[in-house]
Amino acid sequence: MAHEHVNPRVLTVAIVVIAACSFLVYASFDYVLTPMLADLGLSTDAGNVILKVPSLAALLIVFVAGRIGDRIGHRKVILALSTTFALGCLIIALAQGMGTLLIGMFLQGISATAINIVLIGLLVAHFVEPKSRTAAFAAYGVAYPAVYLFMPVLAGWLVTNVTWRLVAGIWVIGGAVIFLAAFALLPRRAHAERVGEVWTPILAGVFCVGIVQFISHASDFGLTSWPAMLSIATTFVALGLLVFLYRKLPDPSLSIDPLKRGATTIILVVVILVPMLNTFFYLTMTFQYLFGMTAFQTALVMIPSQIAGILGSIYLSDPLTNRFGLRKSGTFLLLGLACVMALAITFSVSTPAWLMVVYGCLFGAVTTAVDVVILNALMSTGDDEEGGNTAAYEGSAEEIGAALGVVAMSAFVVGAGLLTAQMGLTDSGLSADESARVMAEMQSNATSPQVASSYSYPLPDGTDASEVQKQAIVNGLRMNGAAGVVISLIAAGLYFSHRRGRWQLEDKDQEAEVS
Repeated sequence: MAHEHVNPRVLTVAIVVIAACSFLVYASFDYVLTPMLADLGLSTDAGNVILKVPSLAALLIVFVAGRIGDRIGHRKVILALSTTFALGCLIIALAQGMGTLLIGMFLQGISATAINIVLIGLLVAHFVEPKSRTAAFAAYGVAYPAVYLFMPVLAGWLVTNVTWRLVAGIWVIGGAVIFLAAFALLPRRAHAERVGEVWTPILAGVFCVGIVQFISHASDFGLTSWPAMLSIATTFVALGLLVFLYRKLPDPSLSIDPLKRGATTIILVVVILVPMLNTFFYLTMTFQYLFGMTAFQTALVMIPSQIAGILGSIYLSDPLTNRFGLRKSGTFLLLGLACVMALAITFSVSTPAWLMVVYGCLFGAVTTAVDVVILNALMSTGDDEEGGNTAAYEGSAEEIGAALGVVAMSAFVVGAGLLTAQMGLTDSGLSADESARVMAEMQSNATSPQVASSYSYPLPDGTDASEVQKQAIVNGLRMNGAAGVVISLIAAGLYFSHRRGRWQLEDKDQEAEVS
């Protein structure tokens, strides 16, 4: 596979810029959603549907994106995806109803995810030497917190003082920047290879969509409800067709080689576990309910956490990996994440806001470093020429983990936390039905697996239940900490357990260089 020569620094800058622009929607959509629904006369239920579209669209395209990027060229694919991303955002900006919103969210959701899958494949193909790859992944890890550093604040100000449509206009500009950066800075490919059939990658995506939808519908309506049954039926049909085609076709496009490597499979399980923490959601909810902050004020106090995320990617993931290797550094960071999560168990209603901010900074720094090291380790278990394929498995695992986090964490953390305050809600003047509705509304905030920030539903007018709310939210944050300790320790044990595979050999090489 031949590419034109490109300066590694220029390529790194291009990757960071493109990735950051693709995250613009995720970093600000929650701030746009409420005024958007009000402007278009749509219900909260419609908003929940809109929030789920990008993740489902992402799963449909993830395996196709990994295939075509590796085959026909990363630059060419990103140029095409930047166009569909900008188009989807433009449709959202001009939307006049539910139909156009869904089309726009679908297009941008597919494009944003596919862009990042292709970017990771590009990074792996061009940064082969371990130290240069570690630095490139650390730079890539900066993109996500960097966007959250400014976009929520800007979006909060625009929707408050101007209009939500201007925020969508910024997304369109982001699509144009992606196109320009890809056109000017990404290397061209000398020739394209045959893509082959696309049915097996599509069916793999449908299989993942069925799993995510089953998790969601089982939580919302019950395991035996018709939406849950339809989702699981879709999952099995897709799997059956996938197995049939894989055996029948002489050269199926979907590669299952990553699943045959023990190290890759283990790390994929860790990839599923880490997004389940969803701590930023509960922390932003705490700032709003416990300290009475608006969504805009919450965005401001979350800025230190995003700065810490940037620093964690640069000053934790890169030095630790170069010093100890992927396996040891990832294990250290996961154990550190467990220690950070344990701090939340000590919180109470009287905990000052500044201490919550410090907690957010620690979580942001460590979790960003964890994400970078795990992604580096996963991609180092595969073939450099087929990086997009391995990235596709990582993307699908992350989406499934996020869906599990929304369901499991919100049910356990928010549900259990608020149940402890249900009696207090009733004592404050709410009926049993009203109390149940308040808890359901607060729990339903966690409906978007791709958005870390959140907005809060108010209590019914005239009801003085603020103290009960505060205790309920603190209970939820403490339970998130307890659950996070368990999940982090399990992830650390799994990550440390597998000693075979290429990523372990890299550890040995790096340790030899140090000695």
